[in-house]
Amino acid sequence: MTRLRNGLEAALVPQPFEVYGGERTAELEPAAVADGLGYELVGTIGGYRMSFRTEVAKAVRFDRVLGSRVGYGQHEDKDMALRVLSAGSLIAVAPGARVFHNIAPGKRANGFSYGFFQILNYLYICKKVFPPRSRAVRVTRRYLRYKTFLYWIRRFDEFDREVHRGAAAALGEFDAITGAAPSQLAERYAQVCDRHL
Repeated sequence: MTRLRNGLEAALVPQPFEVYGGERTAELEPAAVADGLGYELVGTIGGYRMSFRTEVAKAVRFDRVLGSRVGYGQHEDKDMALRVLSAGSLIAVAPGARVFHNIAPGKRANGFSYGFFQILNYLYICKKVFPPRSRAVRVTRRYLRYKTFLYWIRRFDEFDREVHRGAAAALGEFDAITGAAPSQLAERYAQVCDRHL
């Protein structure tokens, strides 16, 4: 069922991070293969799997804006991966690598903040990284509406209702974020946060 759902979602509501990551990887891959790269490539990577060359990580760095209001950076891993691709590097799979992902049992934020920053940080990254008229930009609004809808259908307790409320509030700021000039994006992000938190 998961495979079927993933296929349907990829066709109907593709994830902008995956769209951009896949397209950028396809652009960069031929030159890398010609240079002898033999590893499988991916368009994005989760933080618990990350390992970057020092010079790449130092050049790109994590974006402090993403964790500036909630205490930890939601989507900071995907943001860094997308900016690594944007800067011209690739993300390869390390065959046989093993990872231990220690997950703390508690919640990282209250429900409203969690939902709010899931959407706002995703939107901020899309605006910051994607070329203005790219396919990834075109699918962003639909995807974030869908993500907010998924939060709506799982409102079984107070925390989940607050997650949906936060996501809906951030989605309501879509035009405010996408309408910001690149030089004003961090300031606009702060203004949006001040309106809701």
